[in-house]
Amino acid sequence: MERTIRSYVSLRSKEEMIRRPLSNEKGWVLKCCGGTTEDIQLRQCAGCQVVRYCSKRCQRNSWYSHHRLSCKFLKAAVGSSSPHYVKRSLRLLAALEDRQMSCQGDDDIPKLVAAAQRKYPTDRERLVVELGVDELDVSVRPLRHYLSLFNGFSENNIVESLSSWNLKEPRGHRSFLCSVIAINDQYDSRQILFSPRTALNMEMKLGRRCYQ
Repeated sequence: MERTIRSYVSLRSKEEMIRRPLSNEKGWVLKCCGGTTEDIQLRQCAGCQVVRYCSKRCQRNSWYSHHRLSCKFLKAAVGSSSPHYVKRSLRLLAALEDRQMSCQGDDDIPKLVAAAQRKYPTDRERLVVELGVDELDVSVRPLRHYLSLFNGFSENNIVESLSSWNLKEPRGHRSFLCSVIAINDQYDSRQILFSPRTALNMEMKLGRRCYQ
């Protein structure tokens, strides 16, 4: 897994962005290219360390308009102790997550969610699907097992934020609250990260609404 991510980063080292910002969307820059233009000195969000901005004003406006919410989930998606190549590879991780979800989504996941709803009746609305992107395994457990990802963000706040977000998404009417991914690092230590796909979608779509 680490070798795959490092190869991807190497290929994208010259130009790695979620998308190119428009003139009125400069606060959208995620993972800007290593050699930035001379007239723009990008500023990195100290919280998530993923989003970069063209100016202090743009960063401040983004924070008050939407990033104070998406920042918490982006931070959970890269982890508190993840190496730099993980932070630079959220798009790859999101693609791996999406592939795994597509492979398992029509059959295995609904069955596992239904079984978890019976096992955890008080957590029926707070179930999390864990996708192993290395071993291609899937499990379902309550959100309370994953609270450490969110660094002080309360369980109720997480549920409220994600429930509101899910209703806005095409896949919003689903039987689980959210997903997480599990990856193995170079020491074969299993690391759990909040859904990169969801975190990136939050940042892009919430910000787009604010700039429209």
